[in-house]
Amino acid sequence: MRPRVTLIEGQSAAWPDTIVDMDRKSILIAFDIRRYQDDIARLCDLAAERGARVILICDNKDAPAARKAAITFVVQTASASAWDSFAALTALSELLIARVSDQLGRSLQSRMDVLDSVREDFFDGIARKRWKKP
Repeated sequence: MRPRVTLIEGQSAAWPDTIVDMDRKSILIAFDIRRYQDDIARLCDLAAERGARVILICDNKDAPAARKAAITFVVQTASASAWDSFAALTALSELLIARVSDQLGRSLQSRMDVLDSVREDFFDGIARKRWKKP
C-alpha cells in the first residue's frame, strides 16, 4: 500500500537487521496473542527505545508486549470451542487496512496501478523466457 514498509517475519535472530533502522519516524505494528512470545515483547521494547511508535494487537491488555506500546488494541480470541478464534483479529486488521487506504486516497491508486504494471511486465518476461524455444 505504501513505500518503506517492511514485513518482519521468520526467525527472530534476523530482526535486529530491521530494528537498527527504526527511529522516531517508524511505526511497528505487532501481533502477540496468548502463549505470548518473549521475542515479540523484546522487539516492541527495542523499537520503542529507538523512538518508534509501537501499536500492539493482542488478546489481553496485560500482554508482555503491551508495556511499551503507544496504542494497544485488545480483541477477543476465546470461543465456545477448544480453539481460539481469529475472526476479531481479521476484522480489526481489515478495518485498519481500509482506514489507511482511505487516508492514502489517490496516491494509493496510483501506486497500485504502477505495481500492477510492474507485475505484468515481470511475469510476462518470465513466461516468455520459460516458453521460448531453444
